[in-house]
Amino acid sequence: MKRTILISLIVGALLAACSPSSQPTPTSVPPTPASTIVIKGKGVAVTVPDTYVSENPEILGNPELYVLYAYDTKPAQTEILTNFNIAVTPLPSEEITLESQIPSIVDTYEKDMSATDIETKNCVYGNNECVECTFTVMQEGKTLRMLQYWVKEGANVYALTFGTDISEFPQRYDEFSQIFNSFQILEE
Repeated sequence: MKRTILISLIVGALLAACSPSSQPTPTSVPPTPASTIVIKGKGVAVTVPDTYVSENPEILGNPELYVLYAYDTKPAQTEILTNFNIAVTPLPSEEITLESQIPSIVDTYEKDMSATDIETKNCVYGNNECVECTFTVMQEGKTLRMLQYWVKEGANVYALTFGTDISEFPQRYDEFSQIFNSFQILEE
């Protein structure tokens, strides 16, 4: 079950990132993100550049897991749609740490997703345990660079997964980090 949940966390981003039909038609003059907007999902909120559009996370195929999905309408240099999703999954016990799960997560990404260049490090999200992971995957002949943040809140793990073409990742990393830094778990 743990392996299925882990794979589900990234499959949504991979499917959406490679879907050219999801990409909006670019305008002749790309919009400039002069401002930001707040988008909310089921129990979460983030601040994003105003070029992002939120969609129903049910398009990712698991409405119990995914709480938010959004993509950037700014025309990309490639056919890959820059997007992110937020998923939440309960742990069997509050005592389980993210640190203890990293080896099995990395193993799952390598074996089941053929991920390469996997890097993990601790990050900061208030007083919560937090891990940042970057990895590269091939999907339908395209190379994507993915960035995930895992945040443990009580017995829940929130996974924020960002995906873009590997060539755009260096420019997008700061934007993804800013979105993550705005991440809020809302009181329900």
